[in-house]
Amino acid sequence: MKIKRSFLIIYLSLLTAAFIFTLSLSAYADTSSTTRLSGFDRYETASQIAKAGWPQSDYAILAYGEDYPDALTAAPLAQKYNAPILLTTSSSLPNSTKQTLVDLQVKNVIIIGGTGVIHSSIDSELQAMGITTSRIAGQDKYETAVKIAQQITTPSAIFVCTGDDYSDALSVAPIAAMKQMPIILVPRDSIPDCVDNYIAEIKVTKTYVVGYSDLIGDSVFERLPYPERIFGFDKYARNIAINKEFDSEFKSENVCVATGEGFADALTGTVYCAKISEPIILIKDNSPTDTINYYHQRLTNASNVYIFGGTGVLSDSLIKGLNSTVPTVSPTEAVNSVTTILTPTQISKLVSPSVLYIETYDSSGKAYGSGSGFVVDSNGKIVTNYHVIEGASSAKVYLANGTEYDVDKVFAFDKDRDIAILGINASGLSPVTLGDSSSVSTGDKIYTIGSPEGFENSLSDGLISSSSRTISHQKFIQITAPISSGSSGGVLLDEKGRVIGITTASIEDSQDLNFAIPINDLKGFLTQDINKNLSNLEEVPTNFADLQNYLNNNFGTLNIEGLKMNIFWVVNEDDLMIKGVDLQIHAFMDSSSYDNWLLLCDNGYQDKLTNNFKSVFDMLQTAFPDKSIWLNGIAAYSTDSDPVGFKPSEVTYDSAKGKWHVFHEFIGFYDKDGKGGAEPEFNAPN
Repeated sequence: MKIKRSFLIIYLSLLTAAFIFTLSLSAYADTSSTTRLSGFDRYETASQIAKAGWPQSDYAILAYGEDYPDALTAAPLAQKYNAPILLTTSSSLPNSTKQTLVDLQVKNVIIIGGTGVIHSSIDSELQAMGITTSRIAGQDKYETAVKIAQQITTPSAIFVCTGDDYSDALSVAPIAAMKQMPIILVPRDSIPDCVDNYIAEIKVTKTYVVGYSDLIGDSVFERLPYPERIFGFDKYARNIAINKEFDSEFKSENVCVATGEGFADALTGTVYCAKISEPIILIKDNSPTDTINYYHQRLTNASNVYIFGGTGVLSDSLIKGLNSTVPTVSPTEAVNSVTTILTPTQISKLVSPSVLYIETYDSSGKAYGSGSGFVVDSNGKIVTNYHVIEGASSAKVYLANGTEYDVDKVFAFDKDRDIAILGINASGLSPVTLGDSSSVSTGDKIYTIGSPEGFENSLSDGLISSSSRTISHQKFIQITAPISSGSSGGVLLDEKGRVIGITTASIEDSQDLNFAIPINDLKGFLTQDINKNLSNLEEVPTNFADLQNYLNNNFGTLNIEGLKMNIFWVVNEDDLMIKGVDLQIHAFMDSSSYDNWLLLCDNGYQDKLTNNFKSVFDMLQTAFPDKSIWLNGIAAYSTDSDPVGFKPSEVTYDSAKGKWHVFHEFIGFYDKDGKGGAEPEFNAPN
């Protein structure tokens, strides 16, 4: 077989790079020294860690050694006082703990937890040693965490972790201590009053919520200030995701490891990690790939590996095997790895709650079309293709849980790029994670989720068959995953569940010729707000005759809470109704709509009706910035019976025909100088 010389050189270079990388890995054990900080039990291990980090300390934190809840959040407090964390039993100080207090010349001990956990006899024992004691305790682990947090001065950010396990709080502990960020514990589906009250007292700009909704539910997430989730499908994945999130804050001089299968050694080790500005890596037998990769990444420049715990929990063979294991990805991928490669089932579970189905309607409320979309902001900002909503007067979106919302506004759109960003009146939604489409490569494994032919949340897989394909001067990602009618506007995902594209089109009668818009093309639109609705996306005609047709075509039927109002629009230029007004718009309510109008008024939907008319008024002000504008809605109809609920001036009687005529202005906007109108006046029948 003939091989081109250029290819051969590249191939040999790759082999050489791989060989060097393998040699460097095998040399780690020789170039990095190993220090095991351990004792015959957890109490002595804590003492050994304390002595290694603190030759002398005025303060020490004392925690219960048999269970984790109270002590989990103590690391920031320990860092504040430059103190180690030591462990005790309920009723007496272990000899190793007592000796360490003496060796470190500790003058003050802060006990974490109430006397039901650490008995008052411990206070007496410490005081007999000449040590001053204080205690931080609440009614439960949640209040104890809050009381510890209150010792931190004006935090700008907080961590929120589950109170039902120890690993996540321990994973955030080094960075929380370094940056003096409190660690708050919560149950899955509620926020304790003590936590609510604490959050109300502080002003934070970021809340890092650790875990998916199976650990901390969406109902809790949405109530937290400026929340951002740190994901991972198990405690080891979350540990690495946390460390990667704050990688730039750590030094790279040492590696610190502890077992993830118990809390005690990692707990006392986290404060040592904070002291030397390094993360803690949780490991076990057969550690996950991400853990191995991250360990080797940090090992590259490290001079020492600190092992918290004895050989009974982290054997020498485990550490040796970890050092000698070659990462299963390239060195570059190991450095850039953030989360575990996800299975299709995991991707579906992660992303499907953020993908939605869209139905569009014409001005008469008839079904117009459908497509897919996805949530990019928890407060109701969603993305789809422009062609999904093009020409529609209204639309509804349906979330994966069946919740239905009206599309209230359009934030941004681009016909050429086939992108639209819509708004719904919602909060606490689960947004997707946006990836980087510039980093994708031909051959990458990908997934799509959308609603092909209306079948919601359908998952498909495939490959990137071309990372950059130009069609009609626009660049696309070509994929083999199928795209059918209704899946336009769905998500194109990488193997880590990040959105790298918006599924948009396929070539008819062709196999595997399907395309997605690179997600980086969307990012520039995310901060825009053109404040339009679906029915006024087109340019407003400046010719008055055309304007009247435009209004009747686009706003001839208003659909509010399922109640339709038929409107006939009349455009007059400086007519006799108000002299001197440049543009007068009259919206006459059809007599058949009167009963629906009364129902809207009776059910408190005046504001929604007002908003419909205000969107028209705002549109007119934008289209005619230099003209004074008057817009009013008028109920004008005839009836055989004497109408009630109207002013005498609004009703006339035609004796010749035996008819009563009503002329009632139910809403009015008036911009007399072209510089913005007053608040609209809504007039319901009396």
